[in-house]
Amino acid sequence: MKCAGKPKCDDSMAFPTTDNLTTGRSGYERFLEPDEVSFVRICEAGKLYETLMERMEFPVRSWAKEVFFEILFGHNHSRSQMRADFTEDFPNVAEAIRVHKRKDYAFLSRLMQNIEANFVINTVCRRVMNEYPDAPVLTIHDCLLTTPAHVGTIAAIMREEFARLGLSPTLKVKRHDRSAEVE
Repeated sequence: MKCAGKPKCDDSMAFPTTDNLTTGRSGYERFLEPDEVSFVRICEAGKLYETLMERMEFPVRSWAKEVFFEILFGHNHSRSQMRADFTEDFPNVAEAIRVHKRKDYAFLSRLMQNIEANFVINTVCRRVMNEYPDAPVLTIHDCLLTTPAHVGTIAAIMREEFARLGLSPTLKVKRHDRSAEVE
């Protein structure tokens, strides 16, 4: 087999899919720097804000989230202790954020929203509609709402689709019903 002038190429080096995952993890570790792998793993575990809280000694999760949003979505020239600590802990992630905001600080937020919407609506919801046309599914940002009978099916589809990207995030299931409403 020939690939781009090379006498032989390894198909497992291609875009990670569930077909070429051997340990349930993608080969992204082979392509990312150690700080990038660490950042992905923290995000997959759903522990990003808790990790930042610990690093910055913030007692409130929402404070860490707010300051992190400034790093992601604010101007590159803004400075804070959180930005300095984040850059120290995740230098390559910080550089990727900086580069994506170089010409337009709002570019990264639009890019991330587009990727998320495409994944949730055009990948997960489309698959649910095709495979389970009677399953109700509503989207709210990065959240999907359905009936209790379909939670397991939709969660499984989300996990499979994330796995195609080489990711294994923590999914949180919350029950929302009339008993939770305030009268």
